Amino acid sequence: MKKYTRLYYDFFDYPKDPTFHVPCEICLKPAVDIHHIDCKGMGGSKEKDFIENLMGTCRDCHVEHGDNPIFRDALVALHFQFITLHRPDYAIQIHKMGVKPVVISHLAKK
Repeated sequence: MKKYTRLYYDFFDYPKDPTFHVPCEICLKPAVDIHHIDCKGMGGSKEKDFIENLMGTCRDCHVEHGDNPIFRDALVALHFQFITLHRPDYAIQIHKMGVKPVVISHLAKK
């Protein structure tokens, strides 16, 4: 398991059981990727491996939305909504720091 994947699983307290499926944060299907919202670029950068930059995605959503800059702000907002639902304790800390992410219900439907 890659370090950033382990970070994501640990943050949301997901079991590391291979039969467990992390939900896609966009469509809620089983995720197969932990996507870097702000991409690491060729060769990667460990500086991008923090929870606010990591989101679970299924293959279709990763391909369609993942590396398209048009969707970046929507992905950030959707990810913070996901954090708020699944880790309200952390969302409160973010709010106390003055971060006010925009909350959206879903990305534009096809």
